[in-house]
Amino acid sequence: MSLQDKLDRQEYDEVWSQYCGFLDLSMEEYMAIQKRLMAEQIQLWSGCMLGQSILKGKKPATIEEFRRMVRRTIRSSGSRPPGRAGGIPLSWPPTPAACWTPSGTMWWPA
Repeated sequence: MSLQDKLDRQEYDEVWSQYCGFLDLSMEEYMAIQKRLMAEQIQLWSGCMLGQSILKGKKPATIEEFRRMVRRTIRSSGSRPPGRAGGIPLSWPPTPAACWTPSGTMWWPA
């Protein structure tokens, strides 16, 4: 049954349970679910071609093992010059002139 059907039937407890029930969980319960979901994603990702190329054929058994195997980057606000990524200049996608204010800042029409 769709959300709209449940709302039409005034099944608000069911809607809350399905879409907002995580708000009733304790932090420990919520984090346990998140860890389980991440472990599932790592398992799936480890079996695909992209995952295998990054992991060099290995399959991590735990989230911690995955974190040790896959290099992460942490950027501080001053780590790279603005508008550059690894020495490569960044470019903006084409945007209509109407999106630029006279001061040169960008805005999006509502």
